[in-house]
Parts: sequence; structure tokens; C-alpha cells
Amino acid sequence: GRADGEEAAGGENGPSAQHRLVNPAVDAARLPLRQKCPKSTASPARREFFEPAQLDAVVVELPKWWQPVILAAAITGWRTSSELVPLRWSQVDLATGTLRIEPGDGKTGEGRTWPASEHSEPWQIILGQRELATQFGTPLVFFRVVYGEARPLGSYAKAWATATQEAAVAHRKVHDLWRTAIRDFDRAAISRSVAVSLRGHKTASVFARYSIFEIGAQRDGMAKLTSRNS
Repeated sequence: GRADGEEAAGGENGPSAQHRLVNPAVDAARLPLRQKCPKSTASPARREFFEPAQLDAVVVELPKWWQPVILAAAITGWRTSSELVPLRWSQVDLATGTLRIEPGDGKTGEGRTWPASEHSEPWQIILGQRELATQFGTPLVFFRVVYGEARPLGSYAKAWATATQEAAVAHRKVHDLWRTAIRDFDRAAISRSVAVSLRGHKTASVFARYSIFEIGAQRDGMAKLTSRNS
């Protein structure tokens, strides 16, 4: 699979392309095949989000070194393995309260900044990590401690599987953290252009792909429409 749970499309040589190319010839009996290629069906977009109580239930079951990473992912929408895990103190401006992804880093290769206000939860997470990092002398923001030494984090797969099982949300994926962040941006009335710049997407199509639509928001929309037309 792709890093951070990103899903790959079939592409020009995937099942859909094979169906388009082969089945017409089979139908016309021009190819000596015994059966047609199966027609692929694209998987629907996931519609899973974390509510605060669900996220808290998962976090308390995680090893302590993964807890701040998962919380940061749920708030910022940044990718876990490629953007948060490798984050270094050189990417943190303590004076201005900002985190940044350097150009060439991360999935998109484009630089971006997260402005964390002094009392925001992301900044409190960073300050807590700063105290630990100073104690263990590491350039990494997120790390684990093994025999008294700071070590880079490895894979979250086993820890995540155990934590979600214990929290009774075993069907939830790390990818749902990023979808939750985008949903929360929308709830907070952050413009979609700002939201995609914070998250690291190039266009607002992420809202459609992640199915960022809630019944409550839809009802509010219909109420506004009714009020306008009355």
C-alpha cells in the first residue's frame, strides 16, 4: 500500500482499463478467452470521522510516545508518517508559534506553515515535546525513549490496531484522522482555500473525495434555503 494509507487508483493498466480493452473483443468472439475480465467497481469514499470522545478513547490506549503524534494529526490534518513523525525542531519557530513543512518534504513536496496560537492545543503539544526533547537532547519533535535514549519512531500499525481494538473502534483507520481535521475545519467555518493550504492539498476537491458532508450541516443549509425563499 502507499504510505500513510493513501489509496492508489487503477490507472491506465488497472482492472477498469483491462475491462475496456478486452471485453469488447470477447463479446465479438475475437479472442479465445473462456470468460470476460471482471468489471471493477470503485470503492466509495470513506465517511468515517472521529468525535472527541472516540479519539480520546483511542489515544489513552496508545503508547505514550504515539499519543502526541496522533493528537497532532487529528488537529492539523498533517500526514503521520511523512510529515509529523520526521518533524524536527529546526521546523518549529518557538518565537512566532509556527510549524512548517519545508519545500521538497512531505507528500506534495510543497512547503507550508501551520500557525499555532499560544494557547492552542497543537502548541501545547509542541511545548510538552520541547521539554522532553531538551531532556533527551534530540532534534526530533516526536520520538520514543529506549534505555534512556531518544530514538526515532517506527511504524504505528501495531499500536494503532491494539488501541482501536481496545477503544471499540477497530474499523477506524489513521486516514480518518485527516478526514476528521478537514471536517473540523469546515465546522469552524474556515474557508476551503485556507483549509487545503493548512492540510497540504492543492485543490478543494479533497472535500468531495473525503465526503465532508454531515446531516446536521445539510439540515442547516436547507433551513437557510427555506428562510430565503419564504
